[in-house]
Amino acid sequence: MGQNCVAGFYPAFKANMEALGLQVPTGLFATQEKALGTITVLTGFVKSFGMKVTIRELIGAGKLTEILSVAGAYYVSYYLGAVLGSLLVATDEAYACKSGAAASARLHQKLMSVGLPLPASITLLLAHHPEVFKPLPWRAVYRVHATAPSGAK
Repeated sequence: MGQNCVAGFYPAFKANMEALGLQVPTGLFATQEKALGTITVLTGFVKSFGMKVTIRELIGAGKLTEILSVAGAYYVSYYLGAVLGSLLVATDEAYACKSGAAASARLHQKLMSVGLPLPASITLLLAHHPEVFKPLPWRAVYRVHATAPSGAK
């Protein structure tokens, strides 16, 4: 993302998610605080159900509200990875007006400072997919990784 600090948190968050080919509901990510709350919930699901559970399965089981139905076909773990990267990008754009190579480390430090340690599986996912927080040419391919095959359990 560029050096435009005027847009605010949500526009920067949404732009990063869209660059990854993913949709984002406004209500859950409108502010940094709301995004952190949603991240806490999604992190808990990855810890409880593993990397291969989809958002659609969690909605069907009554664990998530329909507000995330726009992301139903995605694995929670990949969606969480995109949300974490977007949180960092939006925070940098809206408040610090910077981004850089140490993005993953800054994200980890930020989440630890609010009491949200990442599961090792998510830390590994972020290490393998720097496109969630860097404007790399192949960013939109992330959506392919995030999408569960039809009928996946």
